[in-house]
Amino acid sequence: MKRREKIRQHVPRGPLLAGLLLILASGGCGGRVIKENPFDSSAGREQFSLRVENQNIHDATIFLRTGGRRQELGTVSARGVEFFDFPWSPGTPLDLEIELSVGERHRMPSHPFSGGRRLDLVVASNLRRSIFRN
Repeated sequence: MKRREKIRQHVPRGPLLAGLLLILASGGCGGRVIKENPFDSSAGREQFSLRVENQNIHDATIFLRTGGRRQELGTVSARGVEFFDFPWSPGTPLDLEIELSVGERHRMPSHPFSGGRRLDLVVASNLRRSIFRN
């Protein structure tokens, strides 16, 4: 008898498969509350534009934070400027996070984004000094 056949005789397949199926089936039934995705188009949302000016010497990735999740808006190259368009509910504070290509992160204070359709974000050379401009 070959070695592989001996191993197969000793491994109980029924309980193993049942366990795997149970794990896979319960993965989608966690009872989690699903928050709205800010990128889904729906009533009450308007298209906003974020202008990001990166004054840092490293590339910067911008994340939109909603409901405990980070959604990537995009990356701005070092000393570059990019525009990002996304749907957003007027009056809802904007919560952004900046992550440099070297791993440094900074979470911006929530910004009350109520008027206008464009907001400017300046990523400073000292990441902690980054600011919003209306």
